[in-house]
Amino acid sequence: MKLLGDKILIKKIEKESGIILPDSVKTQDRIGVVLAVGERCDTVKVGNNVLYSGGISTDDIGEIVSEYGTGCLITNESKIQITWNIPK
Repeated sequence: MKLLGDKILIKKIEKESGIILPDSVKTQDRIGVVLAVGERCDTVKVGNNVLYSGGISTDDIGEIVSEYGTGCLITNESKIQITWNIPK
């Protein structure tokens, strides 16, 4: 699978992982981890945690489900609001 342009594959994180967000953010945006990026993504990198708004579910795409499981989505880099890494 190859993502084109500024497309990003994100695995949704259902739990907040200790991150405290205002209620307004919880209802409009989501948190996930970046699994793959297109060749035109300048800011977002694989492994980044992101706060995103909007995207298309990939639960019907067998190749993605078999490699990454369900709960993934594809979005554009412009839909990423914040990116960060959690120290290991």
